Amino acid sequence: AGRSIAFVSPNSASGDLFARVRLLADGLIPERDLSRVEYAGSHLAVIDAVLDGSVDVGATFDVGLDIARREGRDVGALSILAITGRIPLEAIVIHPSLDPALVTRIVDAFASLNNANPRGRGVLARLGTFSGFVRSEDAFYDEVRTTLNAFRRLGGGAP
Repeated sequence: AGRSIAFVSPNSASGDLFARVRLLADGLIPERDLSRVEYAGSHLAVIDAVLDGSVDVGATFDVGLDIARREGRDVGALSILAITGRIPLEAIVIHPSLDPALVTRIVDAFASLNNANPRGRGVLARLGTFSGFVRSEDAFYDEVRTTLNAFRRLGGGAP
């Protein structure tokens, strides 16, 4: 309490929602109990703000730490205060009216992008720490829905 915090964006699961639920569950309402709440705009900007001392605490995800390390930041100087639930990364969604044959081609194209083949490695290298895409079902995102419901139940309002 009384310290400053940086979140990524109000639309970020890992850089806002999951961290806020953790704080609310611990009885802390950031806008009430912390001296300053800001949105840094990216995971790297949150990490930089903590490293340069402009905020005391930042909400990010483990891949953000990997990116910061790769960019030369001294993430070893940071302490992890809490770890939240598992958050799925980078969903590719398709409109239900799309031709099923085209949907199959799109899904197959993304599924072929992985580190097991040279073409996949070349494409994914530009994305940072991604190792590939996998097919998933809607239930894969239940943790996000559960966390959003907890946010509302704990008085966080509707993002």
